Amino acid sequence: QTTTAGTRVDTDSRYPKVYAAVVSEIMWAIRTIRRTGARVRVIIVPGNHDTASCFTIGVALGLAFENDDAVTVDNSPNPRKVYAFGKCLVGWEHGHLGTRSKRPLTMAVEYPDLWGSTEHREIHTGHVHHTVVEDFQSVIVRQVASLGPNDAWHQKNLFMAQRNVEAFIWNKENGLIGTCQYVAPSGRRLLQR
Repeated sequence: QTTTAGTRVDTDSRYPKVYAAVVSEIMWAIRTIRRTGARVRVIIVPGNHDTASCFTIGVALGLAFENDDAVTVDNSPNPRKVYAFGKCLVGWEHGHLGTRSKRPLTMAVEYPDLWGSTEHREIHTGHVHHTVVEDFQSVIVRQVASLGPNDAWHQKNLFMAQRNVEAFIWNKENGLIGTCQYVAPSGRRLLQR
């Protein structure tokens, strides 16, 4: 019932129960995608609330799928991850450290070879749970929303946001060519299959 830094947060259950449910749901999603014949790349990005949990979830997923060559789990210690897809370079980080305007240059410095071989670049963050899109010299920094419900602290401080998640469709040559969005119905549990 606290973040990694010790900040109290609202929770509806005990940590072991929540942790097991999260791992189970992620494994279900991976197996569902695998049934289509698609390859799956899982990219673990630690946040300010769950640094240890993210790492151990990455370890659990890596072990669960270690014999499946079509599932890759990137649980490396760098809090910023990237993936090159043709002429596209997509990065992810939680977003609680640094500033939005510094993210493109940081990507260029940390991944110079990938930067130099790509044309379409985006960095996706989260942290504050609402959508913001900014263009920094043709590098898009996209802060994405969250499916997480507003807790009492967020409600009290007027940090309410629409609960949603987006999927991004990339073309190797042309970059981002489409998105799909799911908006969670208010007041409903999401873990219903």
